[in-house]
Amino acid sequence: MKRAGTCLGCLRLGFQQSSWRCTQRFTGTWIVDDAGLTFAYARSLSSGDGLVLQPGAAPVEGFSSPAWMALLVVGRWLGLFDHGAWVGTLGHRGLP
Repeated sequence: MKRAGTCLGCLRLGFQQSSWRCTQRFTGTWIVDDAGLTFAYARSLSSGDGLVLQPGAAPVEGFSSPAWMALLVVGRWLGLFDHGAWVGTLGHRGLP
């Protein structure tokens, strides 16, 4: 039974790596700035700092999707996001 679980884990890791490589092939290695800004605003809002890009900064609307940001805030309050880079990467690739 343990061997089947190990095999399943290897298959999942292989699928994640191949999907990442395929995505990278079609989109390149560019970074989506808008998503990063929205994540930063959601993190600040869920931490109680308000709608700011960084804690202590002046409040400026710098996100393009209030609904997506609100969903990210609720997800962070529920503990679904911000568990560190490695766990976040696996969660993003495993559960798109």
